[in-house]
Amino acid sequence: MKTKWLLIGVALLTAVLAIGAIACSDDDDEEDTNGDTNGDVIDDDIDIGGDLGIFQLTASLTGPEASGEADISPNGEGILVSIIMEGLTEGEHANHLHDGSCDEQGEVVIALDNIVADENGDGSQTTANDEGSIDHYATGHYLAVHAEDGEVISCGDVVNPLA
Repeated sequence: MKTKWLLIGVALLTAVLAIGAIACSDDDDEEDTNGDTNGDVIDDDIDIGGDLGIFQLTASLTGPEASGEADISPNGEGILVSIIMEGLTEGEHANHLHDGSCDEQGEVVIALDNIVADENGDGSQTTANDEGSIDHYATGHYLAVHAEDGEVISCGDVVNPLA
């Protein structure tokens, strides 16, 4: 019985120390020679979602052959979009965040970094963007992955998984 409580105490102490280490971590943002924050550095000071309190949005991308998952998270004043795909043809695939839905497609809002699929058809990308808070993208947006000729080969409406 004493061993059980000792193990629980050690686990709690470890968790508290880990949380403290994360909370006290140093900000890794570096400044370029022109004084601007390096755009490749992801902001450590994450705004967890403004007025709606949204911490993450998701999209399940589906198509005849290609499918995947996307997460959209807050990143400072903007968002961080991460996509993992399978079933793509080998090579680069453009992908975008659009206004509208997969059923009523609209204009491109953000051109994301290309997904580069390997010989197995697997690929991923992560793009940081400072155009709009996560609340803005919670409704009326979708993600599309394109073939080389521009055809949409996989599509997913952006949803709030907590809604």
